[in-house]
Amino acid sequence: KIIIVDNDASDNCRDLVNEKWPDVNIFVNEENAGFAKANNIALSKSCGKYILFLNPDTLLTTCTITECFRVFEKYAQCGALGVRMLDGNGKFLSESKRAIPSASNTFYKLSGLASIFPQSKIFNNYALGNLPEDKLQQAPVLSGAFMMVKKKVLEKTGGFDESYFMYGEDIDLSYRISRAGYENMYAGHLPIIHFKGESTNKNQPEYAKRFYGAMDIFVSKYYSGSTGAIKKIFLRAGIFSASLFYKIKILLSNSHAVKKNKTSEESAFILTGDAEGMEEAHALLLKNNIQENRISKTQTIATMNDQSHTAIIFCLGTNTLEEVISVMQQNNHAAYYFHYTGSKSIIGSSDKNIAGNFYTS
Repeated sequence: KIIIVDNDASDNCRDLVNEKWPDVNIFVNEENAGFAKANNIALSKSCGKYILFLNPDTLLTTCTITECFRVFEKYAQCGALGVRMLDGNGKFLSESKRAIPSASNTFYKLSGLASIFPQSKIFNNYALGNLPEDKLQQAPVLSGAFMMVKKKVLEKTGGFDESYFMYGEDIDLSYRISRAGYENMYAGHLPIIHFKGESTNKNQPEYAKRFYGAMDIFVSKYYSGSTGAIKKIFLRAGIFSASLFYKIKILLSNSHAVKKNKTSEESAFILTGDAEGMEEAHALLLKNNIQENRISKTQTIATMNDQSHTAIIFCLGTNTLEEVISVMQQNNHAAYYFHYTGSKSIIGSSDKNIAGNFYTS
């Protein structure tokens, strides 16, 4: 059963879903109710043994869901499962596996020290940086972008806490699942694409306000008593300090921002995939005023050389997403796009902090 909650989207997605996939259940909110509330609406309408919370800006491989089932069946204590998420350029997204926020790991994460020492057990404890990204293992916190949970577990814990509008609700639910006696597991051997940047521009003050506000909700909810009060002071101090660092970083980056558009007018577009998909993508590029001499085609996926001004469009048909991910991880210097036959669109995102680009009819 597939459920979509339209959180007051500005496009015509509800009409498109009704037209092309009439068996899909779609519920429309008249206003943006936030991530937690929207997912809880879907949860209330759901059934079955497992529930998958999934962001719309994701691409799954052909075996992702069935492999998740296998993990659940093998590990009885597994209450929730996450996967290895890659951005639109094939780079690993560290929020795929995380630790519960503490004063130290929150400060190291939000001040940027975790990025400087990505494999440190101390400085990057928040993202479990010392643990391999491609192995099946326990992880205290999973990402709400892809979180599969046993229905019986959600019946004990409840869904997402609607006190969070966006950010933090996946940390909260992961924590409640652990407290209920279940294990959160991270399937590093199962990669998916998560474009990111489609909901929020991280270089805007609103992002900082919501992110740090979510951390404060978590602190208020779970740190109580005299010992908790001390922990709360240090955690909030870490949040405040890191928030200050972050805002300064935003001001500096915005004042010196020079956007690098990999699909500039000098870009060459390489199409790869089945003949029908390439013809569709070719026509879409021409409709979007891309000159013919900037378009080339190949029917086989091969290792691409470093071409910083190249946009590679994967026409997914004969090529599987598993094969595509392998190519992306070998070379992340190109701008990658995806076209599904019949979709009338080409989508891609080269920067996880801002919305991606698309070509459509």
